[in-house]
Amino acid sequence: PDDRLPALELELDAVVGVHLPPRLVYGPFRVQDEAVEVEHERSQHGRHPTLPGMARHPLFTDDHEDLRRSLRTFVEKELAPHAEEWEAEKHFPDWVFKRMGELGYLGLHFAPEDGGQGGDYLTMLVLAEEMARCGSGGVSMAISVQCEYVTPPIAKFGTDEQKARWLRPAIAGDRIGALGITEPDAGSDVAG
Repeated sequence: PDDRLPALELELDAVVGVHLPPRLVYGPFRVQDEAVEVEHERSQHGRHPTLPGMARHPLFTDDHEDLRRSLRTFVEKELAPHAEEWEAEKHFPDWVFKRMGELGYLGLHFAPEDGGQGGDYLTMLVLAEEMARCGSGGVSMAISVQCEYVTPPIAKFGTDEQKARWLRPAIAGDRIGALGITEPDAGSDVAG
């Protein structure tokens, strides 16, 4: 029926410039959520101090590092304490998607008109790096699938109706996407 998306080929577009997420406030940084509130002062030169034990890559800006601090605090406070349990259960609760949607993390590089934060593609690299710290490969991969496999083709090729039905709710964490692969008589054996 008309509610199914056609087969789409994902194209990665290089996005130039940094667009600040509206849900995050930069300067002395404060995420607008008490559970993950972080503050810091910039150095005398207006440059962001690097995180402990990390040299900052020249591609990342102060805004990327502010996002990194926010994500790291969220991961340490809200995900990592549950990782061992989730790995043992081979399942994690849907509230992870909802909470990440509330904080704007599921739509970092999507356009604001689609419910996203309007950030550049490097914001997704920051997300991936910090999610790796959560202690659960399943959680990290599921978030990656939601943000990098399921939603980009809808954002790029979907109609306004399809975006309203699937993209905006996925970015908000209200819908959880899945990836289905069929390659009859050819391709990779994704089932192992």
